[in-house]
Amino acid sequence: MFRSRCFHALILLVLSTSAAAQLSLSIVDGPDPVISGAKIAYQVDFSNNTSTDVSNATLNLALDPNLFLASFNAPPGWTCSSTTCTTPSFAAHTGFFIYIVATVRPNTRGGTVLMTSATLGDQTVTATTNVLSPALIRSAKTMLPGPYLETQTVNYLIVLSDLGEASQGDNPGDEMTDVLPSSLALVGATANFGTVTANLAPNTVTWNGSVSKSAVIAINVFATIKSGAGGTPTSNQASFSYDADGDGINDTSGTSNILTFTPLAASTLPALSIYGLFALFVSLALLATYKMCG
Repeated sequence: MFRSRCFHALILLVLSTSAAAQLSLSIVDGPDPVISGAKIAYQVDFSNNTSTDVSNATLNLALDPNLFLASFNAPPGWTCSSTTCTTPSFAAHTGFFIYIVATVRPNTRGGTVLMTSATLGDQTVTATTNVLSPALIRSAKTMLPGPYLETQTVNYLIVLSDLGEASQGDNPGDEMTDVLPSSLALVGATANFGTVTANLAPNTVTWNGSVSKSAVIAINVFATIKSGAGGTPTSNQASFSYDADGDGINDTSGTSNILTFTPLAASTLPALSIYGLFALFVSLALLATYKMCG
């Protein structure tokens, strides 16, 4: 039933010193490796190789905590509850198999080793499966249109999303870094998920966390335009790191789009013409009349 290239038998125990020791038990799993969030199947084969029936036989299956059960079949003559099967009499020279399907929890980190065991009598066999979580992170950076003036606060919005086969894990190191240009003074940062840190002295924002396939990470960066920066183009770009091969290590990097704006100097604020002054005077006069008569 299982293809040899996808499944592997880990342990096959056959003991020969007693009736109980003549019970054989094996487990195979597949696929291996498995993608985080995908399904994995197990087949447990067991038999009574003696000429004597075994009374009150019990087979237990212990799924890895990173799995949740999807389906489980009961062999003929056995009663199964969850992952435990019993029979009042395990007939001599008979054998059965149980086919189990489970799902790897979506946020299981790449590099995790799943361990699922089956126990029959005094025998236990274990299947180990490697988990991969290959991600494909992309980032976009936006801000409200200007104009912006010296000493004004600007707000960058950085969005992270995962277009890969599996969720990006919260792996060692930061998943996003934004180094602000010298014309800006970092004020703070917020995020809707994960841990964001505003390092004021190096003018750098970092974000650390996982990115599930269904999530959009929104990071807001706040900075003040320094005096004297007017008239000089200000450019900024965020960088990110992610796990492209799913082994639990961020091995690939990328960048967001570049945002550029040119702040205005305070001295370049437009002056009102004679017509503008007249319109302002009329507006103020009308406002005063309204307040007096209202």
